[in-house]
Amino acid sequence: MKKKQISINLKRADLDFIKQRANDIGISYQNIIQALVHNYSTNQLTLKI
Repeated sequence: MKKKQISINLKRADLDFIKQRANDIGISYQNIIQALVHNYSTNQLTLKI
């Protein structure tokens, strides 16, 4: 799988929460963000705005 590095602006509180959850389960916070994007792009996650 080819990956592309990007830059994204997130709310500090959101990033802190993701980092804490990642630390709690022993994975990198980037993996959580990648999983969220992947799940959304494959219709496994719905977006509420």
